[in-house]
Amino acid sequence: MGSPSTSPPPPARRGAFFCLLLVFLLLAVPRGVDCGYSVASVAGSKDRLKARLDLAGGTAELGADVQRLSLTARQV
Repeated sequence: MGSPSTSPPPPARRGAFFCLLLVFLLLAVPRGVDCGYSVASVAGSKDRLKARLDLAGGTAELGADVQRLSLTARQV
């Protein structure tokens, strides 16, 4: 009888970690930058993270009609 092969468990909070990393990177952008998005709000719960991003400056990277973005990550 050999020992049962076990694979390492997947990271439990990989999605939440990625979203937090994204939020921190967005917060690190200097306020004087005239493009991109700024973090307007962040909310989290047990298995979900939500962030609202507002257009910074007068230009949108995704087009003129995208003034506000919402990002939601859920752990599955």
